[in-house]
Amino acid sequence: MANKKILMTYFMLTENATHIASFANQYRAAFTLAEVLITLGTIGIVAALTLPNLIQGYQKRVTVTRLQNVYSTISQAAQKGQAEYGDSENWDYTLSGNDFFDKYLFDINKVSRVKFNTVAPDYKTRNDNGLFRAYVFAQHKSKSNVITLPNGAWIIYFDALHYPGSTSGYIPILADINGAQNPNIMGIDLFYLYLLPNGKVVFNQSNNSESRDQLDRSRNELMNGTSRYSCKNEGAWCGAVIQRDGWHIAKDYPWK
Repeated sequence: MANKKILMTYFMLTENATHIASFANQYRAAFTLAEVLITLGTIGIVAALTLPNLIQGYQKRVTVTRLQNVYSTISQAAQKGQAEYGDSENWDYTLSGNDFFDKYLFDINKVSRVKFNTVAPDYKTRNDNGLFRAYVFAQHKSKSNVITLPNGAWIIYFDALHYPGSTSGYIPILADINGAQNPNIMGIDLFYLYLLPNGKVVFNQSNNSESRDQLDRSRNELMNGTSRYSCKNEGAWCGAVIQRDGWHIAKDYPWK
């Protein structure tokens, strides 16, 4: 026993210390590679299922916000025009489109105005199954103008205010809420409005032969009607549906 060395470890307890902890027999916790891969895979599956809905929800909110902005901009400009020049029914509708907008809707000219033929994208109806009024602007590019709003949205109108060959008092306006960016599809980023002779701004919900200021179609007809212009067909009435739904894109809205 005299040749054996005894190793002793001494600890000095600090004042008020009552315990000595030994870590000799403790193990550090860690994930195995398999556990890490399973966790990452689960996260990826959840993300794949939820991310598209999140993106689509964001796109819908942006669409409604920009559409409201265009509608409000035109409406406020018409109100200011009437305050300055009197009842809009007495405005001079024989003016060129540019002169009319400059005189009566001067508040719209915020950023720039160019000829449509220099920036016109390839516009489509929702089902792209034939000629639709949106194509009128594209067909008559040299007769159309674009006003760019501060948020990048376009207000497109004719030089002669009306459809070529038309003398009606209804001024058609095509709203492209994201400018030249895709998808350029009616009811997604393209919407049709009219400035009526009474100064009211309305979304299109008419057939060609109908008076545009006396229509009040049901929500179901605007959305699901048999007319080629309904929201689920070519999409001309989609703006009216969104407004009817309280500036909201509902679950049954034909989104892309």
